[in-house]
Amino acid sequence: MSNPSRRPASWKAFSCLFPIVMVGVQLGQTALAEGTETKKNLHRKSDRSSASHAVAATGGTKAQKDKASSHDQDNSQSKIENIHVTAKKSPETQQLNAKNDVSIADAKFIESHPDNNIAETLARLPGVNVLSTTIGGSIGGSSAMIDNASRGEGQFLSVRGIGPDYTQSLIDGVNVANAKPASRQLQLSLMPPLGFSQAVVNKTGQASDSGEWVSGFVDFQTLNAFDVGHDVLSLKTRGEFIGKGYQYGTQHSPFNGGGTVQGEYSHIFGRNRQFGIHAVGYYQSRSFTSLTSNENEGNWDVINSLTGSDHTPTPNIPITQNLTPAQINPQLSYGNSQRYGGNLAFDWHGENATIFVRGSYASSNTSQTTVQRGLQSTNQNWVLQPNGTYNVQEVGVVGSYYLDTNPEIQNLGIMQAGFTLDHEWLHSKTTAFGSLAEDDEDSVNLAYKNFNLDPSGNSLTLSPSYIGSPGTPTIALNASQLAEFNNLSNYVPQTNSNWGFGGVEETKYKNNQSLWGLKQDFSADTNLSFLKKILFGAKYYDTYRTATNRDYTYDNSDGYLPGMADSLASSGFINGSTRIGNYVTPLMNAGEIRDYLHSVPLSYASASYGGNWTGSAAQTAYNANANTQMSSESVTAAYIALPFDFDKVQITPGLSV
Repeated sequence: MSNPSRRPASWKAFSCLFPIVMVGVQLGQTALAEGTETKKNLHRKSDRSSASHAVAATGGTKAQKDKASSHDQDNSQSKIENIHVTAKKSPETQQLNAKNDVSIADAKFIESHPDNNIAETLARLPGVNVLSTTIGGSIGGSSAMIDNASRGEGQFLSVRGIGPDYTQSLIDGVNVANAKPASRQLQLSLMPPLGFSQAVVNKTGQASDSGEWVSGFVDFQTLNAFDVGHDVLSLKTRGEFIGKGYQYGTQHSPFNGGGTVQGEYSHIFGRNRQFGIHAVGYYQSRSFTSLTSNENEGNWDVINSLTGSDHTPTPNIPITQNLTPAQINPQLSYGNSQRYGGNLAFDWHGENATIFVRGSYASSNTSQTTVQRGLQSTNQNWVLQPNGTYNVQEVGVVGSYYLDTNPEIQNLGIMQAGFTLDHEWLHSKTTAFGSLAEDDEDSVNLAYKNFNLDPSGNSLTLSPSYIGSPGTPTIALNASQLAEFNNLSNYVPQTNSNWGFGGVEETKYKNNQSLWGLKQDFSADTNLSFLKKILFGAKYYDTYRTATNRDYTYDNSDGYLPGMADSLASSGFINGSTRIGNYVTPLMNAGEIRDYLHSVPLSYASASYGGNWTGSAAQTAYNANANTQMSSESVTAAYIALPFDFDKVQITPGLSV
């Protein structure tokens, strides 16, 4: 029977630019074994041999004794069976025995919560928050973050209250490429909702842990056939319904929220059950509709001022109670995400060695449209009050219609292969790994303005009230003002001449990262009562990333763009209508808008450097580099840890470089 403590430790490497010494102390009962499970190979003799001993021990006839003697002679040649026994610890036991601060969600915990993805499930753990967006993962500023948040699902994890860009994601203990330019965390909405043996959230580290994180790291561990322990063939499905899809007319089907189908297959085979294969595949269609309000940062004014200026707010009024928006922009965002992918695991278990191959793939295609109905002031009046202070009036109100598409295509592929060896006192695990992540976005913006809402510039004051909970901002318009605000024929295309910048814009964003590496872990037995083993290892990985952001604003100094109608009503893009409060809100065909924009000559576009785009060699070269990030990173790390065990006290000093 093999010693369970001889299993190689799971990979943990701490990478940094200078050596770090880490010491962990644990008080209480001695941990039974390292890791999450104990596997033993038991040798059992055949039943015939056992039966012969029973006969010989009870005496019997001479024939029986001769037969037993014959069986005893055959005993030395009896067949040896390999039996794999797996004993799993509960998450509670693992957390108590852990030498660092961890929270664990096992497969049972994950399956018991009908969440859209693994990120939302892990948000139920202590010290973990789920976010729908991240600064490092959003291109386009706050508006892009609001659009991403409007999808209504968790996509990133925050550990210990620190931003998700500082939390690292691992798959089966190895580094993984991600398609966000300033983050080490996967977009977890890509991952299947099920199919994990457990997810371990590490809030603190040890010398043997990966070190490319600040707030913590999460290790997502996929299932294999030996984890399951028996044959499985299952199919799970789920449908969803969202009320707002019906309310705003964006989704009409009975399961208008979409649904998920996931299949699982697991099988252990071979003469000695030494081979195992496990596969999980899933398809998910998820629709969403949400109502938000983008007040636009920076477009706020002081309500009460000492001198009639935003720079002199009245000091005895808290600033949070002394601000009013210079514009309100209630907006409706709707769309659909279609995802598919899966995990595949193949294992071979021998007497003193194992071989494993792991692969994962995930793909997501999201279409999203955001329509906004805005009321925006262009001027401020300061009205003198009896106490000598001034109150602001937001006047010169202009009606606005804005449409933004936010499509996104993502792909993630992960592969790792390796083996473990047990050779007397030395045990090792070798893993080669690689991954590729891609993110592609191509958004189009279109804006129209109604300048007839308040021709005098002083008859309409922007003083919003909030209806409902948490509150939709509205303006009390009289009947004639509301009729004009809803008159789509008086909305003209926004241009640089009538608003200060063009109202037709396209943003193309692409990000790719590739990563490959090798890691090696060792566990050496010492036969010392207080130091049973020494853990040490090393890893190397190399990664390359490219990120481009192309932004073009189209405008015509002589009027509207070629082929563009002179009003919203006659644009030819409208394919439906809804209401945000009392505001008529057209729905548009995003594909037709993109096709039209691609037909407009690039000479009407200004590139990111400013000025009209002519397509010259100099401009092309400038634009190709002005918004491009190309980077490479190579990490080499090594560690050694000494897990001392003094009965009820364990101390683990370690060194990592």
